[in-house]
Amino acid sequence: MRNLPPLLAIIREALLGDDLDVWLGKLDAATVPCGPINTIPMVFEDVQVKHREMLRHLPHPVSGTVPQVVSPIRLRNAPLSFDRAPPTLGQHTDEVLRELGIERG
Repeated sequence: MRNLPPLLAIIREALLGDDLDVWLGKLDAATVPCGPINTIPMVFEDVQVKHREMLRHLPHPVSGTVPQVVSPIRLRNAPLSFDRAPPTLGQHTDEVLRELGIERG
């Protein structure tokens, strides 16, 4: 453990010498399992994420149009529904309290 800080410094310096695609290529060529740690914008630029339409924009009564991440689970006989955005704060409070048998005080 005492050599960890200098080792990390050496690794960090080496990694900064090339960009992500170069390192992924080198590691892949050496059969090292690896992949990028994507930023949020990178996630939604990914070809597979776009192909699976994992991001939808839905109308919201307060916020205009809001981005929503779609469920990655796709079932043949149960299509996904995109008919409404998330509720506003407190929108379903009365309904939930009623279901729980709690009177609003």
